[in-house]
Amino acid sequence: MMVLLTFTVFVLFLESFSGGNVIDRLSQTEKKVELLFDQLQQQNNEIMELKQIIANKEITRRADHIPPIRESRLLLPQSQTSAIAFYAWLSKTEQKVGPHHTLILDHIETNSGNAYNHHSGVFTAPSNGIYLFSYTVFPDSHSYGTIELIVNSQSHADIFIDSSPTDHDLGGTTGVAILYLKQNDVCYLRTHSTNTFNGNIYSSTNARTSFSGFKIKTE
Repeated sequence: MMVLLTFTVFVLFLESFSGGNVIDRLSQTEKKVELLFDQLQQQNNEIMELKQIIANKEITRRADHIPPIRESRLLLPQSQTSAIAFYAWLSKTEQKVGPHHTLILDHIETNSGNAYNHHSGVFTAPSNGIYLFSYTVFPDSHSYGTIELIVNSQSHADIFIDSSPTDHDLGGTTGVAILYLKQNDVCYLRTHSTNTFNGNIYSSTNARTSFSGFKIKTE
């Protein structure tokens, strides 16, 4: 309080000698100080904005230079829906099967990737890779013959099926093959092209003649 009173007396004293110019000058000085303060505040805001822009650019630059190995680790796992797999079986017994006859496994249980055609009995490889195929074929009573696994026009993993000639033995035979297929290669089952198949190929709820496969690895 004493400081303020002293300052007031000092101002009045100066004013008595200068005709009131001191008050005007102090007022002008105060306005200049306020103006300088506003300018300083504006400069500080601009500096903060520039720092933020620089920081964002640095983050972007570092993200663009992440090593490939690290990028691959940051990727989410591939969707399981990309798996290639199928399982189909014969809905009824095929009668009087002849040679070079394609087995059309018409009832689909699984067809992930839609690579198996139940109208033609043909699996078409959607991409290069290693595939596993398994097939089980049941001969009807008094029936026998050779079944081939065909890739394009080449035979793989033939099996011979034969039922007992004296009773209703329906013992099936299973073949398994692991093959490298290129994109658009076709794979299917058929009876032997030259050896005559005798009888019928059996399939029912008790014994399914079936064909299945899935992709093991992409190449």
